[in-house]
Amino acid sequence: MRPTILMLLALFLAGCLEPPRIHENTTPVIKADVLDPADEQRVRCPEAVTRYEIGRYHELDGLMHEGHVVYRVTRAATWQEIPPYQPLAANAEVTVYVPVGYAPLPESQELQAELGAQRVVTARLLQMQAQMSELQRTAKKSYTTLVSEAEQAKALRVELEQARARVAQLEQTLSGDHPSAAPNTTP
Repeated sequence: MRPTILMLLALFLAGCLEPPRIHENTTPVIKADVLDPADEQRVRCPEAVTRYEIGRYHELDGLMHEGHVVYRVTRAATWQEIPPYQPLAANAEVTVYVPVGYAPLPESQELQAELGAQRVVTARLLQMQAQMSELQRTAKKSYTTLVSEAEQAKALRVELEQARARVAQLEQTLSGDHPSAAPNTTP
């Protein structure tokens, strides 16, 4: 039994003397850039946290809670699926965002003629709008003048009626208090 133990001990020590095997990592290391916070908001939608104000309440087992605030995540963070209008800062070479479905119309004389006609119509509409606004200003000015002249005419009528009443009263006093001798001044 002694030789068996010695042999096992020799095998054990021989196994421990073997140098450790070094495993080489064959996966490539990828350098990752950290996004700017402004760019991150354009790539990810942040989570939404809702705050609830809870007033004082009690439970059935006799436990009472004072008023406190409870926060709840109502929307988890998700990827932004609407493409950004401006490119991300990491893509500094890209300067213009072109939508995926954008396909410009080919140049044609018919298209240029139609665009020219639309420009003429737009210019006429702008000219008509300027004329209408000038006409509106003139009409407002005329209206305010008409209103003030109408108020003056009304005041003059009142003053004329008062003057006629005084003339009638003076004629009556001059004729000797004879109401039948007073001339008829009603229009």
